[in-house]
This record gives sequence, C-alpha cells and structure tokens, in this order.
Amino acid sequence: MTDPPAMPPVLLHIGYHKTGSRWLRFLFFGNPQTGFGWVDKTGPEHPVRRLVGARPLEFDADQSRLEFEPLVRRLVDEGLSPVVSFERFSGNPFSGGYDSKEIADRLVQVFPGARVLVIVREQRSMIVSTYKQYVREGGALPPSKFIRPPTSRSMRVPWFDLRHFEYHRLLAYYRSLFGPESVLALTYEQFVADPRAFVAELASFAGQPLDDAPPLASPVFWRLGKQIDRMSLAPRRIVVAEEKKLRQTVAKNVGDMYVESNRRTAELTGIDLGEYGWMV
Repeated sequence: MTDPPAMPPVLLHIGYHKTGSRWLRFLFFGNPQTGFGWVDKTGPEHPVRRLVGARPLEFDADQSRLEFEPLVRRLVDEGLSPVVSFERFSGNPFSGGYDSKEIADRLVQVFPGARVLVIVREQRSMIVSTYKQYVREGGALPPSKFIRPPTSRSMRVPWFDLRHFEYHRLLAYYRSLFGPESVLALTYEQFVADPRAFVAELASFAGQPLDDAPPLASPVFWRLGKQIDRMSLAPRRIVVAEEKKLRQTVAKNVGDMYVESNRRTAELTGIDLGEYGWMV
C-alpha cells in the first residue's frame, strides 16, 4: 500500500457562524491579490461538505485527503496560500454544535499540518444574531423557547444549546490536536474595530504577510465588506422595535453563565475580552 500524497499546508478557517465568514471568503480569501486562494465548496457533493456530512461509520479520511489534494495543489501551483473555510466546521448553532468534536477529529486526519483560524463573538450578540438567522430560515419558536428548548431523556434530536458558545472548550481541543502554536483565535469585535489589523494578524499567522496591495488600501474594499456583512445579518421578520426586547430576553437567559468560560478563553487567546464588551 502506497502512502497518500503529501497534503500542502493549508489554513483551516472553522468559523464560528455569524463572525464575518462571508466577508473573509469572498473579499479576502477569495481575492488572489491577497496571496490567498479559497477552496470553493460549491455543490452538495463537494469534499468540504462531505467531510462534514459523512456518517461517522462511513467517513474515510484517506479518501477525503485524496479528494482535497488536487484542489489544494492547484492553488499552490498558482502561487496562492490555500484556505479551506467553512463555519460549519465549528458545529451548527441550531443543533448545539453536537458534532464539533467529530469534525475536529476528521480535520486533523485530513489536514494534519494545517494552521487553524477560529473567530469568536461575544455570546449575547452571537445568540441574538443566531436567532435572527433562525427566524430568517423559517423558525417559529419565540426567543425564550429557542434559547431554552425542551429537554428529553432520550436525547433523540440535538437542539440549540447555550454551551455551544463556551468557546474555551473547542479552542482547547483544537490546540490539543494541532498544537497551540498552530491555532489562532480572533474576535469578531476586533474585526469590526480595526479590519486592517485583523486581516494583517491572520495573514501573518498563515505565513502570508500582507503588503500594501491596492485592494486593501482602497476604502471601497472595506465599505463593500461591511455591506456584505450587514446583508448576511439583516433580519427580515424582526423589526427595530423588537430588537430591544430580543436582546433583553437573551441577556436574562444568559445571565453570567459565560464569565468563567470567557476567562479561560482570554487565557488561551491572550485577548483582553473585557475591552470588547464581553462578560468577564
């Protein structure tokens, strides 16, 4: 049996959801002038989607690696730094991220030498945005029942789970799989506050430091990015008058449950989360 072809090093961007992933993929990772190339995941049978969707007893890491290798190699041959980006890698918030560990285990088997980018967001803001997405996709539960779904001793169906946003757990696991030096965590709030510094840090981490390329110097580039991000978050059935009530409901249900997790996340990332309005 011959050894599988060596996988060129990649940057794995695993999410989370609602942290500007669309902006990163289409304006940054998908822009050759930044030096990056995104492995597009178009189509239901794309290897990226199969890596997530394959049933646990059917997933074949060697086969997945063989499918990814030419996609990654093509980008390398074009002189680009390959990126595999899919926020679903961090789990689906609507089902509490129940399979996030399974996916992490698959990723390290397929991309053992990868660097991992994780972007997190202050939990109350994250939950509000997640609920808006739920409504936009046809969800009918009111906020209180969405946040605190019914429990079942049989555990037949995974529901939304507030613990999905205890970020330190997944961060620590990825660090154990890939090595602490190969995992970078940034916050969505850093992106909002200073997008140039944000992308400069992630590019340096990925081994592709940025120069003063025209797209990054153009104000149009950043305005378009903000427009795309707003479009991805804009609610359709939640009017402005209901926004305050939604945020109050989230805050009441969350309380201070994330304080300890945020303390651990701050230790893992070296980021002063309190500076960005997190509960600490």
